[in-house]
Amino acid sequence: MKVLLAVSGGIDSMYMLHRAPELFPGASFTAAHCNFGLRGAESDGDEAFVRKQCTVLGIECLVRRFDTVGYASAQGVSMEMAARDLRYEWFGSLAAEHGFDAVATAHNANDNAETLILNLLRGTGTKGLRGIPSGGADAGYSSGNHGRPWPCEREGPTLAWEGWSEAEVSGRISSAAPPERIQLARPLLGVSREEIRVWMETNGFEWREDSTNKLNEARRNKIRNQVFPVFREINPSFIKTLGEDMARIRQTDDIADDYFRMAAEKIVKEKGDMLEINVLSLLALKHWRYVLWRILEDCTFSAQTFGKLCTLLERYRTAPPGTVTLSGKTFQSPGWILRARRVTLILTRRY
Repeated sequence: MKVLLAVSGGIDSMYMLHRAPELFPGASFTAAHCNFGLRGAESDGDEAFVRKQCTVLGIECLVRRFDTVGYASAQGVSMEMAARDLRYEWFGSLAAEHGFDAVATAHNANDNAETLILNLLRGTGTKGLRGIPSGGADAGYSSGNHGRPWPCEREGPTLAWEGWSEAEVSGRISSAAPPERIQLARPLLGVSREEIRVWMETNGFEWREDSTNKLNEARRNKIRNQVFPVFREINPSFIKTLGEDMARIRQTDDIADDYFRMAAEKIVKEKGDMLEINVLSLLALKHWRYVLWRILEDCTFSAQTFGKLCTLLERYRTAPPGTVTLSGKTFQSPGWILRARRVTLILTRRY
């Protein structure tokens, strides 16, 4: 097994680098380091440090320097999103070129908890409550359809959040870069940042500190530096508690996915470039609002628009026959149009 280790030089990735033989018994390793050039000499120092440590450990180190500022400007995205796009595309290219069986990242239990809180504050469905899966068969670069019986609506290949969180995926990955599926591994999701620090200090290993981690401008840093200390006062084991909560949510969400798939197969038909939703079959379901939301969840309909649609359908469901009509009603999102006909809803892209 060939594993590509994403190594930034920070404490988490250096922990993964040193413990890789234990985490992936029998595997061979190559390190990949991204120099985004956003912190000047500090970024160059990270690169030099990772190169040196890999030399000491006898591990090949691949390095790529990026024009992150230029990419962010050209794509109209934040620096954070630009860095994600660039590194994911590069990892995909490396896996395709060198035949890596998996790409390993050093996200830990604290990162998982931070992602959960960010998703809650942003507003999320059940997918955002699952946390960051550890990887596996469902974790990777994919045009996956989230369990739908029809092709995913997203444009172009995306990085499924069964490896990297949907909240962290922009969908801008070059179609030429990633193969159809790359296995992603997150071996540290059960390890807290405190445990990582203790192990590194006990064994006398070095790492690099990113000076921007102390700044509270980024939402994740603000949660890490200001909110989590308060959580720790309330419950010293809150990281473990949130991890256990996310595990239970994943189990519940898997059950909901099974229900959704069975329901959707009976009410949704794909006809060319449009989807046809049978309203009578939909409204016969006890949990029809959930099924409808799942059908439309990636189509960027606002909560207000979805609420108006549900109100119309509820009136149609409960009113005397013939007193409420659906035909002629239209609901729009930035990328989609949902047109109501007599007993169907027709979903098409906006061009």
